[in-house]
Amino acid sequence: VKPLRRTFARVPARAPPAPAALPPSARAARTGTRRRAVSCSSRMPRCTGLQVRASQAVHRRFYSVFAAWGRLLSRRPWLIILVSLCAAVLASTKLLLSFGGDGLPYQSNGDKLWVPEDAEASKDQESFDAAFNPTGAFTRQNFVYFLATSGGTVLTAPILQEVYRFRELARRNLTATDICDGGCSPLTPSAVGYSEVCDRAAGDASSELSQCLTYGSAFPLFEDGSGNVVLDLTDAEILEMVESGTGVAGSLYPPGGNVTFDVRRVFGGLEYDGAGKLVSAKAVKLGLPLEGYKSSVDAVKDQLEAA
Repeated sequence: VKPLRRTFARVPARAPPAPAALPPSARAARTGTRRRAVSCSSRMPRCTGLQVRASQAVHRRFYSVFAAWGRLLSRRPWLIILVSLCAAVLASTKLLLSFGGDGLPYQSNGDKLWVPEDAEASKDQESFDAAFNPTGAFTRQNFVYFLATSGGTVLTAPILQEVYRFRELARRNLTATDICDGGCSPLTPSAVGYSEVCDRAAGDASSELSQCLTYGSAFPLFEDGSGNVVLDLTDAEILEMVESGTGVAGSLYPPGGNVTFDVRRVFGGLEYDGAGKLVSAKAVKLGLPLEGYKSSVDAVKDQLEAA
């Protein structure tokens, strides 16, 4: 048996087939796409490299600063502690001095805390205060509320007469004899009554009780032209006056006039029937206004309010 011989013949390498020719329009589109891709990919590494280098520079700077601070702390710890303590004491000098004086100044007015001084709103507020609030603070209001019991109504002559009696007692008999601010001391030269601190018309310097303003209550609705309060009325007449907002003849809100009294500001819990007629009110408000803040009478007002 003759052994088989393996023979290897070299086959010449064949070149890859040439790509098919593209039309001119397709060839232009393909070339443009390749150019755009190469251009975009060539810019991205450059932008990323700039960000990395900037970030590394910031990190190196922070590292060097904190490393230097740490070396200084390790070399001179007591010096750093002493300097820090002295700086804290110096920064708290005003706080330490306030314990023996009037305390730290503070500001609780939201407009001054959050609105810039040069803002248009601040300028408008200054103009408003100059025209309508020259004393620097609005009139201090003091209110007493009277409620009807057992589901009743305050729109009756006996109840309104009792509220009026309470008002006159407060205006004529309530006085302040001492000023208490951390300790009490008597007022000099004498006690102060409501007529001396009540709110009154601008420019009125008298201390007559009749000149005290009576807003904030229901009684302007029942005052005649002479300043007398007319309360000898029937319940039906009172209901009619409160519902219409017009008072007795000669009052600031006369019947048939163009001005009506805002009853919702002084009466609460108003109830109406199915026809829309007023039938009852659960509460009535009595106001005892005091004049605007002034340094000489602040403590007196506080005493009157506390009483």
